[in-house]
Amino acid sequence: MRVVLQRVVRAQATPTASSNIPIASVGKGLVLLCGFEETDSPVSIEQMAQKIKSLRVFSDAAGKMNVAGIDVGAQYLLISQFTLYAECKYGNRPSFDKAAPKAKAKEYFEHFVKTFGRLLGGENVRSTPFGSDLLIELVNDGPVTIWLDSNEVL
Repeated sequence: MRVVLQRVVRAQATPTASSNIPIASVGKGLVLLCGFEETDSPVSIEQMAQKIKSLRVFSDAAGKMNVAGIDVGAQYLLISQFTLYAECKYGNRPSFDKAAPKAKAKEYFEHFVKTFGRLLGGENVRSTPFGSDLLIELVNDGPVTIWLDSNEVL
């Protein structure tokens, strides 16, 4: 599993087909772009959710990144993004062979969303429909952008 995490002041996702009606939005918190591979499992997905829940990426009184999102009432916007598994080594067209097949990726994404809701409270977690074509607007806070790969952090 790969996640690109961005700390935000606010963010929203809107379907590309109707670019004026957001389907999900958050205030202060994190946007999580999530990709999955075939070898992921419910256990590794739950471990990644726990890792993200505990990440201290918000500033304390001294301005140091030392506070977890749960401690500042952060909101979370989860978005599926298979392109995190793009392989660009050969040629100029990315290959996505390492990404989980669509049905499996959907199952994994839905499990990740449910796990996150259970860990953080459903009122703080928003998600977009799996596989949606979206316009994502966000105001990155910091900027803070962190790349996590379950093969490296778990």
